This record gives sequence, structure tokens and C-alpha cells, in this order.
Amino acid sequence: MSRLGSVLRVRVIEERRARGELARAEAAVRAADGEINDRRRAYAHRPRPAGLVSASGLRAVELLSVRCLERLAEAVAERDAALWRRDEAAAGLSQASVRRKSSERLVERREAEAAHQAQVAAQRDADELVLLMGRRGEGAAAAAGEQESLGEGGAGVST
Repeated sequence: MSRLGSVLRVRVIEERRARGELARAEAAVRAADGEINDRRRAYAHRPRPAGLVSASGLRAVELLSVRCLERLAEAVAERDAALWRRDEAAAGLSQASVRRKSSERLVERREAEAAHQAQVAAQRDADELVLLMGRRGEGAAAAAGEQESLGEGGAGVST
């Protein structure tokens, strides 16, 4: 395998890995969305004071509500981080795809250049063969002409 072929193969592997990273990042975003929904439901179903409540009971309900909101805020922050990682993975996939396509075009150009050079060399060989055949033909015609002139000249001379 040529060096460019190896580079192209590496680029394909890099793109496949980047595609996998993007899929994992998208799965993390979906999981974070589900976690937000769970935390919103937990907040909506948090315990509420029933009737008259003592100060300590009210404080307990307030702390539970605050904790539910904190957990919801954590889930939103995790989703934001997951979105950022997904965007980074998408950019990585885009770059890997561009590099792979660039390598493919380079391989195609090199193959086209090699084919063109082979065609030029074949044409040059064919031209040289034609010239060589032509020279042999001229040489053979000249030799035949010399033999004829020697044959005529030799016939006219008597010893």
C-alpha cells in the first residue's frame, strides 16, 4: 500500500472515531435532558405543607424545595456541558471529514497523474518503436538498393 493510501486509511479511521464520539455526546445530551425532566417532576411533586405548620416544619419544606431546585440547576449545568461536548464532537467530525475528503482527492490526483505519466511513457515508447521501424525500413531499403547497384555494377564488370 502506498504512503498516501496509508494516510487515507488513517483519515477514515479518525473520521469513524469522531463519528462515534459525536454519537456518545448526543446520547449524553439525551440523558441530560431526561435528568432535567426527572428533576422537574421531583420539584413539582415535592412535599408541601398541609395546614398549619410549625417553623421547623416550614424550614424543612423550604430546604427540600431548595435542594430540588439545586439538583435541577445541576442537571441544567450538566446538560449545558453535554451540549458543549456535543458541539466539540461535531466540530471534530467535521474536521476529520474534511481531512478524509482532502486525502481522497489527493490520492485520486496522484492516481490520475500516474495514469497520465504511464500514458505519456507508452506513447513515447510507441513513437520510438515507429521511428526505429522506420529507420530499419530505410536501412533495409538502402541495403537493398546497394545490393542492386552492386549486382548491376558487378554484372557489367568482367574479369
